[in-house]
Amino acid sequence: PEGAGPGTKGLSLFFVPKFLFDPETGEPGERNGVFVTNVEHKLGLKISTTCELSLGQHGVPAKGWLVGEVHDGIAQMFDVIEQAR
Repeated sequence: PEGAGPGTKGLSLFFVPKFLFDPETGEPGERNGVFVTNVEHKLGLKISTTCELSLGQHGVPAKGWLVGEVHDGIAQMFDVIEQAR
């Protein structure tokens, strides 16, 4: 998007659930088009899984929602990490 800073300053944060849901009831619905395509094998922290995602594959479109402001994703992630300490 326009106005993005260099590197991580241009990243945004999105909520992309495995299953879509009814916003009124919260009940799960049809499968969203996000799939895990690879799990990273790490030597260090094994409690936190790192994986590769594929969006919109297998004929199923992926739907996601912007969390917070555009280009503020890395700052939001640092806030989450700080709160989790």
